[in-house]
Amino acid sequence: MSPSASTIDDYRAQLRRCAQALAAARPDALAGDVHGAGDAARLKMFTDGNCEKRFEKLQDQLEVLADFADDLDDLLEAYIRAVPLAAYDTGARDGLRFLDWLENRRPLSSEECDACAVLRGRGRVEELAERERLRHVRFQEALSAAEVLLDEWGTNDELRLIVNPIHDWETFRTRAFLEEDDPLPARVAFFPVGNDIRTAVLEPEAEALLRRLAASGPSRLDELARRGAWEREEIAATARDLIETGLAALQ
Repeated sequence: MSPSASTIDDYRAQLRRCAQALAAARPDALAGDVHGAGDAARLKMFTDGNCEKRFEKLQDQLEVLADFADDLDDLLEAYIRAVPLAAYDTGARDGLRFLDWLENRRPLSSEECDACAVLRGRGRVEELAERERLRHVRFQEALSAAEVLLDEWGTNDELRLIVNPIHDWETFRTRAFLEEDDPLPARVAFFPVGNDIRTAVLEPEAEALLRRLAASGPSRLDELARRGAWEREEIAATARDLIETGLAALQ
């Protein structure tokens, strides 16, 4: 005999309730759904183990913040109790959600804010690289060939300048992660080069060129000169700096 619609709905509701309780590490909420002390104990071991693994992943991912937040471990425990891990969540996404949760929990020092900016920049770059995997790989291939093509930059009119599609901008307000001669506040670009995530504080001209490329797409040097107020030689030199940094390439 086939189960009735109401039986199926009840079963679905039970599965949702169980999934939510396990995600929130609340095995006690399943007292009516399990039978026997042994089953309840095993559920608690399961949720405790998952929480410990999640804690360790977040602790490792947020290590930068530990230098400025002495209560980071306590905060992580409170976050894990308050915010269930979403289905199919990545480590980067869980870390980014923690930063949002932390900023709404208590006032942060300027250094803590900068540490959060570092972590947010890295996390967003990781997420974007995963989401835009094909564009990321194609740019890295172009970047690997840029050293050869740089010799032709400025003389070969067919070469086009392309922007690193995987980048994020954050603002630093202290020198905790800056050089002594960097301006404050500083706009900082986060971007991947190979398997590394790098940062750069750009000159205003370089940032303007990078943003223009991001808006307009691959461009030849003459096209950039016609669109901007700079001399052709100045654009060529600025573009060369972006290429050597890893924020642009040639094709």
